[in-house]
Amino acid sequence: MFYLNHFLKSLKNFKITGLLFVALTITLTTALHNRSNLKQFFSLANKTITRPYFNALVTSNVNLSTVARKIRKLPGVELVKVKTALDVKEELGSLKSELDSDVLESLAGINYSSLTIEMGRSLQVRSQDLIKEYLTRLVGKDSVTISDIKTPETIKIKKNDPYLFVNDWGDIYIIAILAIVWLGVCLSFAKYLKNYSYLIEKFQRKSNVGLKIFATGFALVAVVSLLINLYFRPYLAIGEWLFLFLLFSSSLFIFGKKIEYKKLV
Repeated sequence: MFYLNHFLKSLKNFKITGLLFVALTITLTTALHNRSNLKQFFSLANKTITRPYFNALVTSNVNLSTVARKIRKLPGVELVKVKTALDVKEELGSLKSELDSDVLESLAGINYSSLTIEMGRSLQVRSQDLIKEYLTRLVGKDSVTISDIKTPETIKIKKNDPYLFVNDWGDIYIIAILAIVWLGVCLSFAKYLKNYSYLIEKFQRKSNVGLKIFATGFALVAVVSLLINLYFRPYLAIGEWLFLFLLFSSSLFIFGKKIEYKKLV
């Protein structure tokens, strides 16, 4: 409790540096815990549709989750994306410049939800049409408007294209930047803690007080952050613990540097 109390006091005394340290520790642990989501975010496949697909506008009185579940079970269906009526209205709002005001008002007056159904590349045209017919029978002809099937063009990406780097290493790149910035903040925070702990070491005859305050604070923030992440996503990779331990070990060298003590104001 002694070092924890002084960690909390140091946050109060050095607000900017202390809060940056806490915020970056939370951000870093969260990024590590959700690395797969980061990778998916930077994935080109997640941002573009590469398979044949069609869109369907469905009236809001239809149970969309049930419809989507049944469509996903059909052979040849690769992915079903669902958009709520609110999402559809927002999309219509972005098309104001492209649609006539009368058309826009008539569409906005009806609460539509939207489905995007992606199918396998090798699926025959007849099978694609059968999926559309099944959706029509499932929902009702008067409750759905279905677009034509669209086949995206294949774009070839060169070997050294920057998009490939983002696709393959986007998550590592973000985590590396966060780690470097975190270490930089640790250097600044270490300077404050060494000055803060100087009088404590002199008058209470304790050693390495700044280091122990830092270690206690880091352990508290990192563990609490990981527990919160585990609550929302109960998955823990050994790699993230090892990386956090490596970062913590690296930060210990910061406290080994000789930093001039200055009078605290």
